[in-house]
Amino acid sequence: MSTNIQKLRATEMRYELDKARIFNLWLMPATFSTDILVAFFSRYKSVPQITVVEVVVWTGLMICVLGVFVFLFFNHLPIAKQTKLLVIGVGIVDKEIQITQGGTLFKMRFSEIKDVIEYSTSTRLPWSPIIKWEIISTSHQVTLSSLTISSGNFERHFWNKIRWEKDSLPTM
Repeated sequence: MSTNIQKLRATEMRYELDKARIFNLWLMPATFSTDILVAFFSRYKSVPQITVVEVVVWTGLMICVLGVFVFLFFNHLPIAKQTKLLVIGVGIVDKEIQITQGGTLFKMRFSEIKDVIEYSTSTRLPWSPIIKWEIISTSHQVTLSSLTISSGNFERHFWNKIRWEKDSLPTM
């Protein structure tokens, strides 16, 4: 009996919001904003050549593109801070999913999951790493954010259950 418990514990995968996840999410927008600034300043030999209209246009571009990422990040943050995902087991048949959200524990076997809906953009935008998933089982419906688990890790566990829905702004 104790060897079975040890075997299960050896196959646990835990996911939650942490500093490394936040860093990975902010890496693309930070790189994008740096690219915009380099493109902006490389067009001019000196600062006096820059017109007010150009400053307004470039600033508007940065606010529009990065503003959406910042909005979605802070929109997903409250759910992500209170969510912990635990995947226990080996293979598809034996897997159990445990999701803790706001003090409520949702347990489900992988076989009980009827549908997983992914809401994300279809293009590589600065905010495309922010994704919303709805896991629908026979007894629960739980919403997860990509602030909790990366899309690669999520797809590794739910690869045959995911149904994609295009959503330009996957808000919670």
